[in-house]
Amino acid sequence: MTRRTRPAPPAAPVTRRRALAVLGWSAAAGALAGCASLPRSGGVTRSDAVTKDDSGLVQTAAGPADGATVEQIVSGFLRACEAGFSDDFATARSFLLGPVRTSWEPLGVVRVYQGSKARVLEVADDGSVQVSTEQTASLGSTGVLTQVDGTTLDAAYSLATNAAGEWRIVDLPGGILLPSSALADNFIARPVYFLTRDRRRLVPDLRFLPRRDGEKGLVTALLGGPASWLAPAVTTAVPKGLALVDDGVVTGGGTAQVSLSEEAERLTTAQRALLVAQLSATLTQVDGIDSVTASTGSDDLGEAADLPEPGASPGALVGMSGGNVVRGASSTRTTLVTSDVLGTKEARYPALGVDGAVYVLSGASLLRVGAGERAATAVLSADTDDPSKIVMLPPVVDRHGWVWTASAGALTVVNAQGLRAEVSADWLTDGIEAIDLSAESERLLVRTSGATITLAAVIRDEDGAPTGLGEAVRLLPGSGARAGLAWFDTTDLCLLAEPSDGDDAPVVRRVQAPGTLSASPGAQGAASIVANRTDGTVLLVDDSHQVWQRVGATWRVVSTDVTDVSYPLV
Repeated sequence: MTRRTRPAPPAAPVTRRRALAVLGWSAAAGALAGCASLPRSGGVTRSDAVTKDDSGLVQTAAGPADGATVEQIVSGFLRACEAGFSDDFATARSFLLGPVRTSWEPLGVVRVYQGSKARVLEVADDGSVQVSTEQTASLGSTGVLTQVDGTTLDAAYSLATNAAGEWRIVDLPGGILLPSSALADNFIARPVYFLTRDRRRLVPDLRFLPRRDGEKGLVTALLGGPASWLAPAVTTAVPKGLALVDDGVVTGGGTAQVSLSEEAERLTTAQRALLVAQLSATLTQVDGIDSVTASTGSDDLGEAADLPEPGASPGALVGMSGGNVVRGASSTRTTLVTSDVLGTKEARYPALGVDGAVYVLSGASLLRVGAGERAATAVLSADTDDPSKIVMLPPVVDRHGWVWTASAGALTVVNAQGLRAEVSADWLTDGIEAIDLSAESERLLVRTSGATITLAAVIRDEDGAPTGLGEAVRLLPGSGARAGLAWFDTTDLCLLAEPSDGDDAPVVRRVQAPGTLSASPGAQGAASIVANRTDGTVLLVDDSHQVWQRVGATWRVVSTDVTDVSYPLV
């Protein structure tokens, strides 16, 4: 038998990012809502040869041709990998020889390359076939997608002849190579839900899972635990060793029935309720599933714990009007705090806490007015040569009562009494230009100078006080990031970027967290962006303090006398 050998392929460098564009704007809800909606999922399967069955379009690929060269065998194998989701990679395995035919795990890792750039195949001096392309992402077996900064991927394939003298692959890199278009066709991005450390909220963890795996794939990802970057901020009611049994997940009549192994029998009533809540949040996002039941053997696990919906609206916005802090932008808006109570008519950037406390910036100070109080108290003052100038970022109040801002480019977190929390991380540097917290308060977005955006888990003690930040997840918003940063919904963020060529209006970029971006034209003159963090409600504010709302394909002014708008956390 003739054998062509190759050196071991180098490990592809990876930074922790996930990439996949989900196009379109969600339908906005609540005050100042009304965005047009496009599908978040779906897609058409691409192929060289397509046949149709009851499940839709199916991609197929030819097996090895008699007399094929080593380059043709490797090229055919790569095409068969793209079509492998239709035949469980049976055709792809026909290009393999020896032990690798059974030991190869196609979905152990999926290396994604830019489909518009062709793969380059060359026969190396040692006889192996070298495949080079520009890698954009790497998808692990748990569905966690990490983005790679245009790294050149060099993969090598060794071949040998079989008993009939035909070339076959005998050694190859783990997993498969996929163009980005094939990733979108064969995988779907959906969150699985874990619990905050205090078990009072649900936290989404976005995964990219094979479409063919359906509901079982979602539950399997949930049972496997959170992504490593998110793990410090969450917990789970899933006991060690818990698995799907029997038919796993059976759907029908709007209900998903989940069958779990005996490890669930040892859970307390409260733990069972939390587990069912995680399962329900994970599965009811699937069209046609309205409720979830879970059981272990003949033992029903009961009802889900009563937790807030991950996409619950925070209600009307908060803003400034005539020096007063108001709730809502319509003529029926409510005054929360008057300028007399604040002690100034120059206050800006109000933020509302879950306890009803109102925070505003006044010059170099952060002021607080508790619910029912008749005077403001300064809880933080920044060092500055001009105490009359606003020198802090607009504050964000988390659900634990801690206020997040930045002064002189450095992150600052204080509580109602002005006590500072020591929140640090190796990756956190000065130069912070914008921040935002997710609705449940456990994920932080940071934009620093140079348009770098970082996502990190918020680490807290048992009382909810922040004690640090987890590992950095670098996001790629694309060039031209100009202003603003906000959670668009539970898994995506948005920001303003420079106008496209030939256009005066800035661009609103939407980015999956982590992930790549899609873009939509913004309102003329927009200078900042605000979102409600849950359902895709997005507002733009221009230099004249007009508030713009997206309606269909256009933006229209919805308020001219409420400024510095923001949404409270749920």
